[in-house]
Amino acid sequence: MNIENLKTFITLSELKNFTQTADRYFIVQSTVTNRIMELEKELGKKLFIRNRKNVELTEEGQHFLAYAKRIVALEASAIEELSMLHTFPRIFVSEQ
Repeated sequence: MNIENLKTFITLSELKNFTQTADRYFIVQSTVTNRIMELEKELGKKLFIRNRKNVELTEEGQHFLAYAKRIVALEASAIEELSMLHTFPRIFVSEQ
């Protein structure tokens, strides 16, 4: 699962607007559309109901949103912890 697709999904679910979501990531709207389509294809479920004026999460999209947020948070946590590995020197105790 592509983390950028998940981040885009989360942002679109909050902003409910493809253009604003694209602006947030400094990408074109078609990239947002493609990321959502890739995610929907991977999951085998429609995540959004799209019409001219609104973008709303489907029931499946609402359910998946909590998982997407957890996955993105877990990735951020892993990156943070890995970057801290070399920040604090380890103290080795020699065996005698």
